[in-house]
Amino acid sequence: MSGGPNVFYSTDFGQSWLSCPVAIDSAFCLAIHPRDAQTVYAATNRGLFRTTDQGAHWTSLYRGRRLTSVRLYPDGPDTIFVGGDSGVAVSTDGGISWQPFNAGLGNKAITWLEFAGSGGVTIFCGTNNSAAYRYSFGTGLTTAPREPAPCPTASIRPCPSRGVVTLKPGRLGLPLLVRLQDVSGRTVLDQSPIIRNGEIRLDLTGIPAGVYQLELVTTRGAVRSRLLLAR
Repeated sequence: MSGGPNVFYSTDFGQSWLSCPVAIDSAFCLAIHPRDAQTVYAATNRGLFRTTDQGAHWTSLYRGRRLTSVRLYPDGPDTIFVGGDSGVAVSTDGGISWQPFNAGLGNKAITWLEFAGSGGVTIFCGTNNSAAYRYSFGTGLTTAPREPAPCPTASIRPCPSRGVVTLKPGRLGLPLLVRLQDVSGRTVLDQSPIIRNGEIRLDLTGIPAGVYQLELVTTRGAVRSRLLLAR
């Protein structure tokens, strides 16, 4: 439980509470590692902090402005999402490096993040102007604005991925090119796809973890989507 400049914990199902030995500044949200209850993440006024010893020591992982929410991806707790006054950021390596995750957000003043359903397929984002946004992982590619396609979706699994992804073009036309770009716009993969049983299999194990844009160019247009690579 968070409150003011400190974090409290209970070992008897809430009958009594103790404060963590070391205080942190205004913790708004906590996330507990699903495989290690000693590891807790705290979203605070000064960014994201992590403890691995029940609050005896805290380590700064991300210097975001007034973070209000932190969530761990259900199927991969090393993938961390944080939200606050500067939007959403994501780390796929346990907080070592971070990338912005704001494309499509009309308001970057984030009040809450939450995964919906089992498996963390969809993440919802609440903002301070009462607007809510939704992003679905692996449910489809969205149409690229510069080259709209008649059929706007394709299936990609899994997302986040640890290296190997499967892309199903569906009725998007004959695939001509698969391109992967990092957040700076640098192309890290550009190749002609090989289709087997209606699927394109991409081995991305040699590409560093991070947030990428995957673009599929077909005879009927182009579609693209964000892809998270975790390690």
